[in-house]
Amino acid sequence: MRYCIVDVFTDRPLSGNALCVVVDACPERQMAAIAREVNLSETTFPTVTGEGGRVRRRRRSCSRRLTKLSGSRVPSRVHP
Repeated sequence: MRYCIVDVFTDRPLSGNALCVVVDACPERQMAAIAREVNLSETTFPTVTGEGGRVRRRRRSCSRRLTKLSGSRVPSRVHP
C-alpha cells in the first residue's frame, strides 16, 4: 500500500495540519483500519475515474467515521 503524509493549509514544511493520502485502492473495511492505524485527524482515499486521470471521488476518514465526497475541490498548499 502506497501512501503519503503531507502538511496542508500552510506554506512551510512541517507546520500545517498532517494529512494521510492513501494512493492505492482498497476496500472500505480496510480504509477504516488504515485510518485508525495512521491515527491522524484526517486520512483521504482519492479515486481516479474518467478522462485525464482526474480525481472524481474520494473518501475521507475523520477519526472513526468514513465520509463520501464527490466532485469537491478544496484549494490548499501541500508539502510532502
